[in-house]
Amino acid sequence: MGAAPSTPKLGAAPPPPGAAEQMFAALVGDKAYPISSEFWKQLLELPLTLQWPRDRVLQACHAFANIVLLPYYTINYLMTVLILKGMLKMDLLSDCLFASLFDALGTCLNDESSVLLLYSLVHGNCDFQEYVLVRTDLDTLLMPVLEMLYNASRKTSNQIYMLLIILLILSQDSTFNASVHKLVLPAVPWYHERLMHQTSLGSLMVVILIRTIKYNLSKLRDVYLHTNCLAILANMAPHVHRLSAYASQRLVSLFDMLSRKYAKLAELRNDKALKVISDHIEADNFADDTSTELHIYTDFLRIVLEVINAILTYALPRNPEVVYAILHRQEVFEPFKNHPRFNELLENIYTVLDFFNSRIDMQQVDGEWSVDKDAPSSEQKV
Repeated sequence: MGAAPSTPKLGAAPPPPGAAEQMFAALVGDKAYPISSEFWKQLLELPLTLQWPRDRVLQACHAFANIVLLPYYTINYLMTVLILKGMLKMDLLSDCLFASLFDALGTCLNDESSVLLLYSLVHGNCDFQEYVLVRTDLDTLLMPVLEMLYNASRKTSNQIYMLLIILLILSQDSTFNASVHKLVLPAVPWYHERLMHQTSLGSLMVVILIRTIKYNLSKLRDVYLHTNCLAILANMAPHVHRLSAYASQRLVSLFDMLSRKYAKLAELRNDKALKVISDHIEADNFADDTSTELHIYTDFLRIVLEVINAILTYALPRNPEVVYAILHRQEVFEPFKNHPRFNELLENIYTVLDFFNSRIDMQQVDGEWSVDKDAPSSEQKV
């Protein structure tokens, strides 16, 4: 395979009369043209004023659907120019090209050019976006996306940004958010931290997004990346259905991790050791930088609390593992109970905590349930 077709130069000589029909015959014919062929360059140099009849456009669409194995950046470039020329139309492409692109991207999404094509289609093509949203096999496309985010340390920042924006766009659709939680994965072979069997695609998304946040916190330290990850979680939260125990634990651990970072920044801002800095201007600047970062982490903590609060408000009966996770780690919320930015969110979370804590206490008093009763006896212990 050669390079992508060159961009037509200004002042280039127009093709001779009849060239359009010759090009069309070649496009829908049996002959295969390598991407290095002059054919593609000549095709792109046809005048923008050229318009083909509908039957010709339909034939071209079907022919074009068969070249999805070309390099993805080449297809994207050709599609854009040919659509402008009226030689391809998106309403016709939807029937013959989207399925091929969806399957091919699901198989070959492993480099920056293929990620760029998927980003361009999802971001700039409403028809393709709608096509993706109605697919029942979303794992075909999302599993490669999540695997690339899992291996974020081996990807460029541009790839990570595009992958997250793809998920952000899709997560704005309520049907998508409901569908990912109903699709159960038998296994996730590329996830090595623990075995994940019979977990939902939605639970896996939550785990990978939180993992990406933690990676960014330790390596990239990019506020924009943090914001995108948290925005996706916030979009998904009202539609969460049976979030797995592992994903629920990760969600509470995310709050704990961010809260510890917040506490360190607050301590640093108030630390009297700043007085040892001899240059008062530099000290003021340092304090300002710390205050800015503290404000950023305050926003992050609030978004995580909004995610937890949305799950408890709209989907509590469907998410017992989330309830158990916050009961198990309820002490992490205590330092922020009276924080002015968090009090209304934590009030609702503590309403849930108080309800279940009181039920546990009642069960223990009544003797219907107790730790001692359920614990193994000395004879049963190994």
